[in-house]
Amino acid sequence: MPIPTQEIIDRVRQVGLDAEGADYYDDDIDIIPAINASLEWLTAIISSAFGQKKMGEEVFQDLVLARVFQTNDFSRVFFDSADLGHEPWTILGIYINPIVREGGLLFGKFSDAIPSPTAPKAIVTFESFIDLSIVSAGDSIDFTYIDKTTGLEVTNTFIIISVNNITKAMLLDTVLVTDLGAQLDAGDIMTAKQVFLNPSTTSTPLILSTTTVEESLYRPDLAHIESDNSATRLTIEEWAKNKKNPFAAGNTVLPDGCDTIRYAYLNYANYSAPETPYSVPKEIEIRPSVANDIVTVFYAKKPNKITQASDTIEFPVFFADWIRNKTLNALSIKQGDGTTVHSVTSAEINTLLQSIT
Repeated sequence: MPIPTQEIIDRVRQVGLDAEGADYYDDDIDIIPAINASLEWLTAIISSAFGQKKMGEEVFQDLVLARVFQTNDFSRVFFDSADLGHEPWTILGIYINPIVREGGLLFGKFSDAIPSPTAPKAIVTFESFIDLSIVSAGDSIDFTYIDKTTGLEVTNTFIIISVNNITKAMLLDTVLVTDLGAQLDAGDIMTAKQVFLNPSTTSTPLILSTTTVEESLYRPDLAHIESDNSATRLTIEEWAKNKKNPFAAGNTVLPDGCDTIRYAYLNYANYSAPETPYSVPKEIEIRPSVANDIVTVFYAKKPNKITQASDTIEFPVFFADWIRNKTLNALSIKQGDGTTVHSVTSAEINTLLQSIT
């Protein structure tokens, strides 16, 4: 859980400065700026340690976000801090073809589709993470799936006869029972692209149109549920070497739909050029191409600076001593080098750093 800023201020005054009740150190002028300096220092230390795999993802537990994006024509994603409302810190994982949820939509992994005893109806069962409470008897629903004979995407509209959210079963009224049962196998992805909760409501399309080929979209209307396909992070050198290697992640040799496809991504790069229309400042690229498709990015955002004692520090509580010691160390600069506070906190910080190096 986050650390209350007031707790750090109290520790600094009581333990380090022996200044509880005194007004020599002002919260706004002295202590809070020193705390923010310690957070910047800690962010740099964690970035280095995490990159060397000397710290686990637990350090980001209050900062990790899963956000859904729509890639551009070049299978790239742009992180716009203005759209996100914060600045990304480090990428933790990218998931391809995710199961997502939108207010009036169901996107689910298909578990079973069998004819009911009273044909022509079909019972469709979904895996447990699907919430069927948003639909009810009488609603119409457009299911989209891949026809295994033609390989084409097929969309059919069904009327819902009944829904059981406990067993995750939906009874559909359709004359396409034979087709539905033959074209779907357990484990297939079945999407409900339109769920009409009432006659005047329609759902947002899964893929939105963009104005330029380089434009990717942040999709705050979609929430990640799960995915079976993750992407491996590659260096710039690996990105080129892996392209024609069928055994390496990110290769383009294996055909689309192959069960052994391994996705990869290349971290931030600036592909813009001054004399071309391409002006996106920094993007992540995914391969094999998932152009104009949905992906989920797990990442840690940079912790917010604090402005007042009532704020919370977005680091786990086990970093409280680090922040206190570095805050005291910053305050000791005002007292002059060589003070007791400076030497003691420097020694404690060095001890902590040695434990991760």
